[in-house]
Amino acid sequence: MDNKIRKRLRLLAHYLAATKNEIAVDESVYSLCACDPSKLAYAPRPAKFLSFIRSSSFFARIFIQVVTLLWRMGLDKCWFLFDFLRLLIGKEKFDLRFLSLPSDKPVALAFSPRALSVLESVDALNHSSCLVKGPGSDGLVANPELTLLDYSSLLTWWDCVQALRLSFFISSRMGHKAAFKVWRLQSYTAFKWIVFYLAIEKIPSHKFVITDHYDRWAVLIDRLVAENKAQSGLIIVQHGSLVGLSSTSMEATFSVKIPTRLRSVDKLYVYNEASAEVFRKYIIFCGNLKRDLDIECFKPKISLTPVSSGFSVLIVGHAICENFHLFLYDRIMSDSSIDFFYKPHPTVSPSKEVRARGWHMIEQADFFPRVDLLISYPSTLVAEYEGSGIGAILHPLAIQPEEYESVLSKITNKLQSAK
Repeated sequence: MDNKIRKRLRLLAHYLAATKNEIAVDESVYSLCACDPSKLAYAPRPAKFLSFIRSSSFFARIFIQVVTLLWRMGLDKCWFLFDFLRLLIGKEKFDLRFLSLPSDKPVALAFSPRALSVLESVDALNHSSCLVKGPGSDGLVANPELTLLDYSSLLTWWDCVQALRLSFFISSRMGHKAAFKVWRLQSYTAFKWIVFYLAIEKIPSHKFVITDHYDRWAVLIDRLVAENKAQSGLIIVQHGSLVGLSSTSMEATFSVKIPTRLRSVDKLYVYNEASAEVFRKYIIFCGNLKRDLDIECFKPKISLTPVSSGFSVLIVGHAICENFHLFLYDRIMSDSSIDFFYKPHPTVSPSKEVRARGWHMIEQADFFPRVDLLISYPSTLVAEYEGSGIGAILHPLAIQPEEYESVLSKITNKLQSAK
């Protein structure tokens, strides 16, 4: 078989394996929201537009269905072409420094600005040869002493063209595979995924440090490491809670069935042994190529900023539990002397109803107020605030209306005892 065809089929297999995990996560969110994905044309990342759908349900569903139809008729190619042109316009100059990176030191990868602080919390950057900024890491500002490379600086013009052609091929193939046909909109990530793969495989070292657990980026790096078994390795730093989304405690559980497990992990930095067990049981393949898994525990930390002289409460928001938070505001916050702060999920915009309420809205992703109490679903912030001695009252992410009064009672009792 021709090498080009072999590579194309290999990348197709890797991308589909990564997309299976993204679909599994989306299915779990649809299930939590008691929403049939077929009614939203199997749209990806449902949590991102839940608030919009609630405010204009009929028009939102029509819009998504039209987009899905157009995607099959060629909108996917327009989308990839847009990604291609945007990359070429913003692409950094080809940087030959990557060729001189030592092959015995790991390379840290960041796919969001938050990844930097997570990597710093375990001192991973001091043991890495460089930090590579991936898609989604715009706004990341690192120490000037650190070797920082943008993934686009590893790409040639021809690499970008190849990624565009491969994204056309992959999206088309997804439309002919039964497992992906209804989820074809998931292919919107194809160009960025492929072009990053083409960039990162050039680096001499195939030892990587990432903060992704099981998403498309984690699978990408895991597969790349598996193809270079002799001198390769994968270190994962836990970046968030592994608690089941329907849980009411911070005990590590897992509610998503991951189809594509990781095979090349040789070290984990985790919050506790329970989190390590979740990785072993649900995320890492039982026949992991790196059989001697090294585990190191650490406490997640954040920098808190004083914001109030009186008693204050932070509500950790998410589109899935917005109705409950609006209920809380109407019942106890609107006429309370307590300072209430609301911090929405950094990747999910709050609805107009949430913005219209009188709490202090905090939308800066890296700003964390020092408060006296958290009201939250089992999020990462619960563990991070706990590290500063601040407790929380928990509720399920997909809390049901019949549970509202029970949680409200706990909150009012806590607030009364604090007065």
